[in-house]
Amino acid sequence: MKEVKKVSPNVFSLSKIKMIIQSNEKIGKISYFIPPMTSKLLEIFLIDILSELIIFFKRRKENKIKKKHFKYLIKKFQRFKKIKKIVI
Repeated sequence: MKEVKKVSPNVFSLSKIKMIIQSNEKIGKISYFIPPMTSKLLEIFLIDILSELIIFFKRRKENKIKKKHFKYLIKKFQRFKKIKKIVI
């Protein structure tokens, strides 16, 4: 019989997310559902941006991801406009 690996429902460590959020003095205490939600949102964001990178690389036939590629995607797509200030 084949063994089935258990897949972690959270890609990012919930305890680390909680620690980062609580280290901000403006936030203070947080609800118990914030770290799992933040983890899932980060995962969805990475899937979104990496899928766009894959499409970009297939068109340009490049083989290395560089910082300029992320900058280009963030400038190009409207849905990434919130993080434009962080990256650029």
